[in-house]
Amino acid sequence: MMSRNLRLFSLIFPLLLLASTLAAQELPSKISDEAFWQLVTDLSERDGMFPSDNFVSNELFMTDVMQDLKNRVPPGGIYLGVGPEQNFTYIAAIQPRMAFIIDIRRQNLAEHLMYKTLFELSADRREFLSRLFSRQLPAATQEPAGLQDILMLLRSAPPDAAFFITNLTAIRTHLTETHGFKLTAADHSSLEYILRAFFILGPDINYNGPPARNPNGVFPTFAQLLLESPPAGRADNFLSTEESFRIVQKLQKDNVIIPLVGNFAGPSAIRKVADYLRKYESAISAVYVSNVEQYLFQDPDNWRIFYRNLGSVPRDSGSVLIRTLLQKDSGQYSDSPAVRPGYGFRTMLFSIPDLIATFELDGIRTYADAVHTGNLTNSDPSTVEVEPGPSLGNLAVVLWPNLRPPSRVRVSVSSSEIHLEWPNTGRGDKTGFRISKQIAGEWTQPTRVTYASVCGSDPCIFRDSNVSAGTRYCYFVEAANYSDLGPALPAEYGEPSITVCATLR
Repeated sequence: MMSRNLRLFSLIFPLLLLASTLAAQELPSKISDEAFWQLVTDLSERDGMFPSDNFVSNELFMTDVMQDLKNRVPPGGIYLGVGPEQNFTYIAAIQPRMAFIIDIRRQNLAEHLMYKTLFELSADRREFLSRLFSRQLPAATQEPAGLQDILMLLRSAPPDAAFFITNLTAIRTHLTETHGFKLTAADHSSLEYILRAFFILGPDINYNGPPARNPNGVFPTFAQLLLESPPAGRADNFLSTEESFRIVQKLQKDNVIIPLVGNFAGPSAIRKVADYLRKYESAISAVYVSNVEQYLFQDPDNWRIFYRNLGSVPRDSGSVLIRTLLQKDSGQYSDSPAVRPGYGFRTMLFSIPDLIATFELDGIRTYADAVHTGNLTNSDPSTVEVEPGPSLGNLAVVLWPNLRPPSRVRVSVSSSEIHLEWPNTGRGDKTGFRISKQIAGEWTQPTRVTYASVCGSDPCIFRDSNVSAGTRYCYFVEAANYSDLGPALPAEYGEPSITVCATLR
């Protein structure tokens, strides 16, 4: 009887195994253009606001953890990240099967679509950078040059306006005609805005764009980020070798690096990614959060919502959180996201299971609790001292579009003044405005005005009497929320308005 049962089991077990295998769909290693755009559309949330353009990363020393990350995270997993190009470095390191990049700004989605096109159209990293900066490089006559050599060539090559137009046209055509993606008018504007910034500024572009928007040089340039070397001594990013470039290039061509619009403390983007992964019985392997938590902890609820969202994502015992901390020169870490002189970014790895388990047991109440939980980089997390940083008031509110810049700014001249006018849409979270002024091509120190001083009526009116006849003046206006931050910590938020110009006759 026993032998008969064993024979019966040996016949049934393979069928049960086959049924189980058929029930669990396999995560695709390549998806169609239609499926890619459907994911972008269905998983995204509404567009939000953040206080800067984030053209490139501002995080030096991220490669310090790269070898540890490679040792901990096996290839073929799922990656989730935030922000611009630094994601490609983590992706090249762990070689995931699929990656989702979630950012509150749709402009970041447009930037990743730009990168996607440049990866797909470029034969190698030399051509990739040539297209990115719209600088023609001489034809290569020898073995592929090192990254530092390529950057030197780029610095010596002048920006090429005709090449810029060619690149912009190629990007738009590739996205809309080759791939068939349904870009909005705002997407097209963002593509031009972003590519133009790289074209004008070249390898010296930084997080905020031009050097003038890099007070005290606290943000590294794109070139500095690419040439950064870990303690081992060799740069380790997505462009440091042709092999790293091709890892990301293949994933882009397979449509499995998927940019989304979403708030980490939002209602659906992360949870929809979680639902998608559960469908394929796939777990997250690495989540890069930058220093987003510092912004979320400025609000009593947003950080909790994020941890609940993160807890909904399938994970395993080795799932890693890549977190960027703001460190003082003397060694302490700040709980504030305010970047200021004397501080720099450091990257550490953390255990996602430990973080979520501690959160669910109500063991996290502060940002310091979070960075002391599951710390994989520091063997003694208690030595990671977190000091209170300057409160940025309701900066967390900027994660929702409450600080939109003034729209439809108009300019007019009287006999002795230039007037700026814009619709008064209500105070919202604005306590004032920052007005930048350009004289003969040079931007001067911005003027700060309170909401009450210019918006006592509709429209809001700013009068500039410090003008001379025959001189052309240009302006743009930013919404602001002033906290007691001191002169080194300007609190301007939101994209600037369209620049307007006038000449007093």
